[in-house]
Amino acid sequence: MTVEYIPAASYDRWLATEKGRLIFSRIQHLLFELAVPVANESVLNVECRNGLYLQMFRQSGCALSGTASTRTWLDIARSRLGQTADLRLAEPEDLPFSDNEFDVVSLICVLETANNPQKALAEAIRVSRNRVVVGLLNPCSPAMTRRRLKKIFGFSPSAPLRFLRRSDLEIMIGKAMSRPPISWGSAVFLPDMFYSAFSELEEILPQKNNPLGAFVCVSFPVTYTYRTVQNPLLNVFDVKRRSAPAAAPDAVRGMLRRNEK
Repeated sequence: MTVEYIPAASYDRWLATEKGRLIFSRIQHLLFELAVPVANESVLNVECRNGLYLQMFRQSGCALSGTASTRTWLDIARSRLGQTADLRLAEPEDLPFSDNEFDVVSLICVLETANNPQKALAEAIRVSRNRVVVGLLNPCSPAMTRRRLKKIFGFSPSAPLRFLRRSDLEIMIGKAMSRPPISWGSAVFLPDMFYSAFSELEEILPQKNNPLGAFVCVSFPVTYTYRTVQNPLLNVFDVKRRSAPAAAPDAVRGMLRRNEK
């Protein structure tokens, strides 16, 4: 999906304003609460864009990796993070990493733009060995319009995003793996024009299990279920079984009877 973004320099200038800092601090608080980053853990941020969320994880002493689907975003992320992160050019549906490689894998505002969001989620699960964190723009939030919501998170107001509800994401997770326990919450409960005057109210409102925020975050553990395929050749070629031979004890008894005669 081709998506237009607000120019990175303009978005950085907005993030540096009092309003931008307040809003992002609430998003960071929610992400930390659900991702629970621990020092020396490996973290992958899929579609890291300007590297802002990786910079956030760096504060916890994590080993950083990220992907970007365009050379432009890759260069912007490298300019922010330098040599502190392993950054790769890759699509979210085809990550260039081994199975179970990272402790934490995050997809923040990625499923809205991915060509195949189900496959992107499956790839995040594949390369994680511990937990996956997904951030979504909340189309059901009363805090702001979809157009304003796009701008807050760096998208052009005309960008054709795929808005997903939390219930949609839970269905996608269920398709990708056995239904894991899910933790979730939301942030940014106020229209952005109110933040300068009412930021204290935002901090009072609970984030966990609150569906009203403009940004929804979902976290779940990654578990693997192994299934042994019995008689693989028979299954592949659909060979019909013949009637089973007599059990060994029955065969022995038959031989004894014949000897007695």
